[in-house]
Amino acid sequence: MGDPPKEFLTICVPCLLKVALNRKEDKDIQKEVEMALLALSSIYDHYEIERELYLNEIKEIIKYHQEHRNLTRLAYQSAWGLLVNQSRINRSLDDVVINELHFVRDAARELGELTKCVNLKREEKTEEIRQMNEAETIMMKWIKTVEAFYLHLRSWKEEYAELISYLAKLARAMRESEREIYRSLTSAFQLISTWKIFRIDAMRKCGVVDLFLEEIQQNTSDDMITYDCMMFYRVFSRRLRENDDEGYSEVGWEETKREVLQKMEEIGCEDIITSFQKIYASIL
Repeated sequence: MGDPPKEFLTICVPCLLKVALNRKEDKDIQKEVEMALLALSSIYDHYEIERELYLNEIKEIIKYHQEHRNLTRLAYQSAWGLLVNQSRINRSLDDVVINELHFVRDAARELGELTKCVNLKREEKTEEIRQMNEAETIMMKWIKTVEAFYLHLRSWKEEYAELISYLAKLARAMRESEREIYRSLTSAFQLISTWKIFRIDAMRKCGVVDLFLEEIQQNTSDDMITYDCMMFYRVFSRRLRENDDEGYSEVGWEETKREVLQKMEEIGCEDIITSFQKIYASIL
């Protein structure tokens, strides 16, 4: 798909932002705002846009919602989604996303609220079931946005581990009842583990390593999750052996390596990884 003419973006984007900035407390208006932000998020998923066309307005929309809670869950996720996706291209947005608008805090809170909706019993009324289905969809979108956030980090701070720890707990809660959400989480962890900026020790402390060990021990029949397990431990083992964490103390590194490798050896994890690789090599 080729880039649209610049004239199209300079006309379309301001019009959508004008709709998105409407703060009237009316359900129909809220739906229009939701659709405008969803459309903007879709545009920004595919194209690099000059920050002058959107940044001030999106910051205003997010800040206003943080104070007044005026947006629908989907609208708010869409606003964050477009900003995080653009930050992968425009590094000057990092400070806005992380320090000014506090993405990590907001993502954890939104996922927590969505989890409550997803965990409601399915015997509820039709309208409540519809809301639960909507919550699952929005949760999947948040997981992809969190994944994009971690994949485009340029430096590491310990506070970033808090959200990963929350996602690991969420994965355990969703493992049996919501396999699609669980699968999206294992995929996100697998991809994040390949990004050198993400600390291996954080994966251990946040519970991600144990999560994958538990999955391997269960001998899952889900091909996609099996693939995620294989790729995660393939990357994880390499990074452990190559001391592939910048700025990590030698003592701390050896302690992490010893603890994790011992766990992997106890359940024959290396043998399992080798078997997985042979199976997939024969298929591909």
